[in-house]
Amino acid sequence: MAKRYLLGAAAAVGAGICLKNLVSVAVAADEGNKTDESTKLPAAIRFYQYQTCPFCSKVRAFLDYHAIPYEKIEVNPLFKKELKFASSKKIPLIVVNDTQLHESSLIVSALKTQLLGSRTFDEVLACYPEIRSKDAKGREIVERGNKYEVMLGSTENSEARREEVKWRIWVDDKLIHAMAPNIYRTLREARRSSA
Repeated sequence: MAKRYLLGAAAAVGAGICLKNLVSVAVAADEGNKTDESTKLPAAIRFYQYQTCPFCSKVRAFLDYHAIPYEKIEVNPLFKKELKFASSKKIPLIVVNDTQLHESSLIVSALKTQLLGSRTFDEVLACYPEIRSKDAKGREIVERGNKYEVMLGSTENSEARREEVKWRIWVDDKLIHAMAPNIYRTLREARRSSA
């Protein structure tokens, strides 16, 4: 039993190193093509994260790659007191102009749309409408539509955009769940996050 856990931990660490190396190679390959995109973004971005969370790592890699300035706030995974103000205790969370964005794919899409376009951040958020529903227990769930789409307002390169969306979904559904586990307060919370 212990060997199985050790093997799983080794695989998770290996997947994390592989993902880091892939991002490093992509960054090095595109280094010459970078422009100063960060001037188009809001002045203050606060990023709430767990250092070991793979979804947070995805957002952190995006922010660092695009040289987007942000304030990083490490959240205590057991008590989450840093998130008292938040509408949800889920991370990653960025706060821009008092607007809270959860979900790594939504964060990346919204910020990339802001970088590539000429819209304000509030105008960009209108491209990602809130969808409210109730779960099986009657609790309200708020999600945002189009979370995998960079909203450019054109259909140029639509095949490349479809391919990007396909791979972004694969990363969220497959790759990140094969990486190092997150730290949860209870076993039930851990199971619920991967369901």
